[in-house]
Amino acid sequence: MKKKVAIVVPSLRGGGAERVIVNIIRHLDLDKFDIRLFLIKKEGPYLKSVPKNITIIDLDSERVRYSVIKLIKKLNEFRPEVILSTLGYLNLVLLAIRGFLKGKPKIVIRHAISPTKSLENLPFLRRNLYKKIYSYYYSRSDVVIAQCQEMLEEISEIYNVERSKLRKIYNPLVIREIQEKSKLENPFQDNKINLISAGRLTPKRDLTFC
Repeated sequence: MKKKVAIVVPSLRGGGAERVIVNIIRHLDLDKFDIRLFLIKKEGPYLKSVPKNITIIDLDSERVRYSVIKLIKKLNEFRPEVILSTLGYLNLVLLAIRGFLKGKPKIVIRHAISPTKSLENLPFLRRNLYKKIYSYYYSRSDVVIAQCQEMLEEISEIYNVERSKLRKIYNPLVIREIQEKSKLENPFQDNKINLISAGRLTPKRDLTFC
């Protein structure tokens, strides 16, 4: 029998965490997993990359906090065995509502930002409040995924998460897609200096609860 997996993200607007989730979905074995993708808002350029045979549950909410009741209802209708989430504030919401979820699903959270970097510019009181909140809720998770060893160490020390719950999993690379694109025509000119810029024209992220 297939294992029921709910993957929960705010949207597919184009951030790094969203790309990682889409890459994971595209490479999971659908003979082994029954997957539902839960989106707080069904929008974003990565929607077109989600396989057609993946069911998307659109909660149609503008903010995570407005979607809580819908999220509980839809998760209980599906009754997943495992819930995978990424992005800090959504991780916290899922851990906060786990007592309302039927079937006692395991909650696996992926922490996408270095705790040191995300906390360093916050005022003292706010920084310590966030550390306490994350420490409390992350301790209630089943697994916390870090993207590298350094991040794993930070989550353990700053958020006081048990080592037994931590897993280091590097972000996936779509090697075949990269190889195919490498065969396309080179857009750069050999006789000129070529400049490359990488980034997004969006406001700087922070830890504001959404």
